Formats: sequence, C-alpha cells, structure tokens
Amino acid sequence: MLYITFTTKLANDTTMTNNIQKNSVKQNPHQLEEHLAELKKTNGQLEHSISIYRNIFDNSDISIWNEDFTQVLISLNKLRGKGIIDLEKYLEENIDIAWELVKLVKIVEVNKATLRLFKAKSNEEFIASIDKVFGADAIYIFIQELCAIWDGKSYFRAEAQ
Repeated sequence: MLYITFTTKLANDTTMTNNIQKNSVKQNPHQLEEHLAELKKTNGQLEHSISIYRNIFDNSDISIWNEDFTQVLISLNKLRGKGIIDLEKYLEENIDIAWELVKLVKIVEVNKATLRLFKAKSNEEFIASIDKVFGADAIYIFIQELCAIWDGKSYFRAEAQ
C-alpha cells in the first residue's frame, strides 16, 4: 500500500513584512545610512530563512509539493459569488468542476523525495506526467483541501493510497 502525503501551506501565512516605515527617511544622510543598514540586515535575515527552507525542502524524506493555487482561489471566489455555500457537496455533485479546478493548480516544484517516490528524474519529468500521479480517488482529497481553503484554514494534511 502506497501512502502519499499532500501538505498545503497558504502563502498568506508565510509572507514576510518589512517593518521599516516608508516615511521614516527624510533628507538626512545619517537617517538614510541607518535605513540602508536596516534593509541589509532584513535582507540577510530573509536570505537565511530562505536557505533554511531550501535545505528542509530539498533534504526531507517526505514528499513536498510547492504549488501555486492562484487560479484556483479565483475560481473559488467566483463559486462563492454564485451563492455556493456547501463546497464539498457542490463539488461531489459536480465532479467535473473539481477536475477542472485540479487543472488550475500550478506545480512550481517538488522535492527529491517526491521524485524518488514517483520515479521521476526531474521536476519537469514529474510535472509532465502528473496525470499518472493523480489517481481517481485523489480527487476526494483534493476536494477536502479545497474545503479547507474555502473555510479559511491555513493548513491541510491528508493521505492518499
């Protein structure tokens, strides 16, 4: 039996903000130097965080997918605008729409564990053969993931066979 773990972390929970006020720098050269030093420090912290993330992503033994759900979110907002309240019921009754939403997900990158799991040699090869990966029963997990997004949850985890 093969178990696949899909984990989605929404981007709005991982965005970093720059806490330097925009209007804090006036014409004073000393203030400009301080502002530049703070920006360099913030940039260094960001680069360090990216390095840690990249190391975890690349070297984890768990399959991790970096996905872009932008178009899916746009479509979900349209469904909400049409008066859909129970997304799970709606998608299970209109499974073709769920499959259309699957096609809107852009796989940005997967880690090495994912490539090993699916016996792909590269991200490009994996993405090109995604239709072979996403089995018929996985649509119901995808619907659950969409419901988590719909309900404003920032984290979702499920296992598929």
